[in-house]
Amino acid sequence: MSDDNVHRLARRPGRNPLGKLDAEISKIRVPALTKAILAEGANEAGMDLTEYGRWVLMIHAHGLETVQRIRAEQIDAIAGNGSETGERGA
Repeated sequence: MSDDNVHRLARRPGRNPLGKLDAEISKIRVPALTKAILAEGANEAGMDLTEYGRWVLMIHAHGLETVQRIRAEQIDAIAGNGSETGERGA
């Protein structure tokens, strides 16, 4: 299934539209400096390192535009914008 269609599978805005978070990547060993740089990025983004790493990997795997579009659709659904909610708006 293409990235263009896979995000439509999620039923609720809070769920990950790329699917259930049921796959695990084994422990990744990196130099301390790499971890520090990633932790700084996570802190600046207001996330913990695990969540930040998940987003970095999803952007790398699916592309920035796809992930941005998915996030925008989630925000629109939460705000009540879009065809599924009757174009209520905020």
